[in-house]
Amino acid sequence: MFVEKKDQDKISLTKKIIDVADVDTVFRDIYIEHAKDLLSDTLTPDKYQDIIKEKNMLARLPNSINEAMEKNDWAAVKELSIRMKDLHRWTESNQYLFDIGRKVYSSNFIYINPFSPGLYHEAGVSINDLPEIRKDIIKKLEDIILTDKSMNDFYLSRKNYFNSIQVGKTGEDEIGNDEMDLEEQAKLALEHGDISRLEELSEKILEMNKQGGISAKDPSSDSGGAKDAEGRLFEFPENILEKAKKTRSQVVPGRCLSKICIFVHACRKAGV
Repeated sequence: MFVEKKDQDKISLTKKIIDVADVDTVFRDIYIEHAKDLLSDTLTPDKYQDIIKEKNMLARLPNSINEAMEKNDWAAVKELSIRMKDLHRWTESNQYLFDIGRKVYSSNFIYINPFSPGLYHEAGVSINDLPEIRKDIIKKLEDIILTDKSMNDFYLSRKNYFNSIQVGKTGEDEIGNDEMDLEEQAKLALEHGDISRLEELSEKILEMNKQGGISAKDPSSDSGGAKDAEGRLFEFPENILEKAKKTRSQVVPGRCLSKICIFVHACRKAGV
């Protein structure tokens, strides 16, 4: 697919917007919708589908060649081989367009903001990667601001947001050495079989326990949930209970038990 120079600039801009969208997930829909507008004259949904069709045809060609060889139809083998070579060259040259189109038009992947507290592992990155990721996103936003004037206020606000995030590797940083981070790193080390790292982390956790940095908590305890449980109790008015009794004969008073012991891990991540 031939792409003119002016369209190449749009595609380059769109690529940067998508890269930012993959990290700035709260506003990902805004980035993606704008990317669709930028691609409206260059990589339309129909053109993206054409690339998919060519890639699918390329994937089927080896079977067609094998069938021709089994039939001793070497003329067909030669023709299909030439076709396969041309298709391979074409799809390789358009792979970058396919990658952009897939994220803009058909991505079902759920992206996670790596700067969300405690969720960087779920985003597939290490805590030590966060400073470089932030630096890269800020640089791309600066480039976008210079190129795409249509949404400058929005891009500037997102740049300011990423500038305000505190990330780092020292004990003074907000992200990096809190209780959940150390515990999560220990679990990750165990999953990866990194016993030396696990031993190092366990020593850190024990040391912070001695210093009072991490309190030994019982996950099955109320964890603050029971102390104000009475404030969350709800009693239905008598008239509602009477109507319920008429509707179903087996209505009896009941109590919903707290599930905090089950979800305490997620609650602590969320700061609940």
